[in-house]
Amino acid sequence: MSRGYVIRSAVMAVAFLLLPLAVMSGESEPDVFPGVPGWTLLRDSTVYTPATLWEYINGAADLFLSYEFQDLHIAYYRTSPEIEIRAEVYKHASGEDAYGMYSQERSPQNAAVPCGAEGYSDLGMLNFVAGPWYVKISSNQTGDQSQSGLVSIASAIDSLLNQPHRLPAGFDLLPQENRVPRSEQYVSRDFLGYSFLSGAYMADFGAGSGCRIFVLPKQNPAAAQSAYDAFLRVASSAERNKEDVFVRLHDPHHGNVDLILRGNVLAGIIGCVDTHALRSALLKTLP
Repeated sequence: MSRGYVIRSAVMAVAFLLLPLAVMSGESEPDVFPGVPGWTLLRDSTVYTPATLWEYINGAADLFLSYEFQDLHIAYYRTSPEIEIRAEVYKHASGEDAYGMYSQERSPQNAAVPCGAEGYSDLGMLNFVAGPWYVKISSNQTGDQSQSGLVSIASAIDSLLNQPHRLPAGFDLLPQENRVPRSEQYVSRDFLGYSFLSGAYMADFGAGSGCRIFVLPKQNPAAAQSAYDAFLRVASSAERNKEDVFVRLHDPHHGNVDLILRGNVLAGIIGCVDTHALRSALLKTLP
C-alpha cells in the first residue's frame, strides 16, 4: 500500500468525521416562524442575502446593507376568510444594527405594541425589533380578525426569538429625564453627514423643542479623541471657557453643537437654544 494512498484515506476519514459537525452548524440557524393556532403556516424557501436583497426590496436594500443585514426569511400565515399575513424576519449582525434599521423606518405617531425591545402597529401592519432581528408583519386585509392575527403572530415570533425586551445598551448613556418616548435612533455610519462619526445613539429631548442628544461610545479613548478632533476641524468656530467641560462648535450644516469628550465616549447636544439643563443631565449619565 503506497504512502500517498494512506494519506488520502486518512484525509477522507477526517472529512467524514467532520461532516456531521458541518451539517449541524448549517442547521444551527433557529426557526423563526412558529405555528399559530387557527393559522396555516407556509414558509417561503427563498432566503435573501446581502447579494440578493435588492431582488426583494430594490429601493431600500442599500439602507439595510448599511446596517449589516445578514439574511431575510419570509413566511405566510393564512386563515379564512382569505386572510393572508406575511412575516418578514430580517437578521442583522447585532442588536444595534437591527434597532438602527428599525428606527429608520419607525413612525413614532403609530401605536406602540409590547413586542420585542420596541414595536408599533398601524392598519394592516406591525413592526418590531428583537435582538438582531427586525420583524415586519403585514396583512392583505385591515379588519378586526386581521389586526388580531397580526398581534398573535407577532407575539408568537417574539416568544420564539426569546430576546431581552430592552433597547441596546448604548442608549443607557442618554438621560432618561425629558427623553421623548420612541424617539431613539441608532446611526451606524456617517452621523450628521460625517464619515468620522459612526455608531451614534441619539434621542429627542423635550417634546417639540428640537433638542437632541447623541453619544458615540468608542472602543477606547484614543478612538474617541480622534473623532472629537475631526469634529473640531470641520467646525467653522469653537468656543470654550476654561472651567467648562463642553466646547460649543458652530457646525456649518447643523448650527450649534455642545460637544464633550469623556473617556471613550464622544457626546453632544444639537438643535437647542438653551442647553444648560441637558448638559447637567448628560453629565450624570456619561462614564
